[in-house]
Amino acid sequence: MNLAFLLSPLPLVLLAASFLIIHHSRKPIHEWWGKLPFSLHPFSFPLRATLLSLVALLAIGVGIDFLATQLHINDTHVVNAVIETLAAYPLWIILPYFLVSAFAEETFFRGILQKILSPIPSAILFALFHAGYGSTIQLVGAFLAGIALSHFRNQNRSIYPGFLGHAAYNTIILFAGA
Repeated sequence: MNLAFLLSPLPLVLLAASFLIIHHSRKPIHEWWGKLPFSLHPFSFPLRATLLSLVALLAIGVGIDFLATQLHINDTHVVNAVIETLAAYPLWIILPYFLVSAFAEETFFRGILQKILSPIPSAILFALFHAGYGSTIQLVGAFLAGIALSHFRNQNRSIYPGFLGHAAYNTIILFAGA
């Protein structure tokens, strides 16, 4: 794997698709993505929801990895190889990609598809979006993460706590794999 992974246009394609759908719907962006996570009031930031989404994603990731290892069906070594390769690059190169990717995935899968299709089909498509790793366990984990992120989107009426939890999860996984 090389830097070409980081130059993948997929996050930008998801963002472009999201903006096109929003534009053609003629609805304001907040009807799709929900309220911004902050206002002029400094205590309005949904820290609790963000932390809960991060904890849920970590529990899913660790839990599915543990279960798959116990059942001797863990194929996440292919995902770990990608993470180790990415960890070789400076953080100032990797972190923006993870932030853009998490934002693109949340805007498209929870902000657009979940509003159009509902949580389960959105989570299935989110899992299939992660099929490029070549890991069955990754697909199951991504599906469960999609369900959890859908829950947080519904509970908070916003994609932003899930986006921040998703971005933090990706960053933690990068450091854990380093």
